[in-house]
Amino acid sequence: MSFNQIKGQDIAIKILQNYLKTNNFASGYIFYGPSGVGKKLVAKNFAKAINCLEIKNDACDRCISCQKIEKNNHPDVHLLENRENTSIKIDEIRLLQKELNLKPYEAKKKIFIIDNAQMLTPEAANSLLKSLEEPPPETIFILITSELKKIFPTILSRCQKITFLPLTKEKMQNILQKDYNFSNTKAQSLSLCYEGRLGKAVGENFNIFEEKNKVIEFFLEGGYKNNSEFIKFEDKEKFRNSLIFLLSLYRDIWFVKLGLFSDLINLDIKEKIINVKNDYTFLELENKIQFICNLEEYLEQNVNYKLLFNILKINLCKK
Repeated sequence: MSFNQIKGQDIAIKILQNYLKTNNFASGYIFYGPSGVGKKLVAKNFAKAINCLEIKNDACDRCISCQKIEKNNHPDVHLLENRENTSIKIDEIRLLQKELNLKPYEAKKKIFIIDNAQMLTPEAANSLLKSLEEPPPETIFILITSELKKIFPTILSRCQKITFLPLTKEKMQNILQKDYNFSNTKAQSLSLCYEGRLGKAVGENFNIFEEKNKVIEFFLEGGYKNNSEFIKFEDKEKFRNSLIFLLSLYRDIWFVKLGLFSDLINLDIKEKIINVKNDYTFLELENKIQFICNLEEYLEQNVNYKLLFNILKINLCKK
């Protein structure tokens, strides 16, 4: 897609377009910001725009170069993605480095995109640093991260930093309604729940509200005692979503207890939230919210999500 089709990252895109206009590129970039705001989408589009065969300063999506990059089968554009937030090991970087010293087969520039760069092991980071210190000509590295503080300072110093910001609630709600045909209620709920991270909201399948309400009902109606198989998580990302849903629940109960109804996330179950508001004190809600935030931190530290789910059930399921 062209840059003007990418929503919400106008500042980052303008900076990248300036590099395209001058044809004066840095050898390394770091795209950083919250997960789900479009960093990888922009990185791929930047790679396409650099190597597009038909137009300047953007991607046409028609030429063979753009199509190959989109399908992840361009010989000169390499995307390193790690699954389930597993470490990026030195062997993976060495595989990239074998490609590094070869001249481009087809592209104007060879491009190496490393997603979740914060997961580089120290050995992998040191190996990558050597390539960044003396990059071959016509080579560009793009590192993508949501945790800038975990990137080695020596790597940071050799890359141009491009910031990606979440959308405002109003802008995201408007995009969800106009471009994705969500109802006003769903758009408002998603814009609040995902805090301006458009990619997270639209990347989920369209039964997201069914999944959300299943998780909420499980914890409100005593799933720990009655039916421990009612919800399951196939992967870490599903469990991460459940924590977001639960945070939205206890936040909404807090708001209702204060008499604030205009910015509820879970508008579709507003009556249920009103009905349970007296079941919780403010202190209990505060403790539950803090407990979930702690679990989110453990999840990012790669504690087994199945273990965390069991802890969650024991501590939060309504008795």
